[in-house]
Amino acid sequence: MNYFYIFSKLSTSIVLILIIILMGYALYQSYQEVDIVAVNLEDRIDDVSNSLSNNNKDYIDIKNKLIETDQ
Repeated sequence: MNYFYIFSKLSTSIVLILIIILMGYALYQSYQEVDIVAVNLEDRIDDVSNSLSNNNKDYIDIKNKLIETDQ
């Protein structure tokens, strides 16, 4: 009976350690995917920012040409 008690405690501890390891691995994998999404989002924001900057330059050029044409 004494060995059964030790065996049950040991097996419970091993199962709990395995669960902790599996949960840690799952958490690590989920954060890897979050990092990939964040990088893609930053790239898209940079593309939109560059597009807005180019559109602003084009707008200023058109505005200056209209002013020259009016004069």
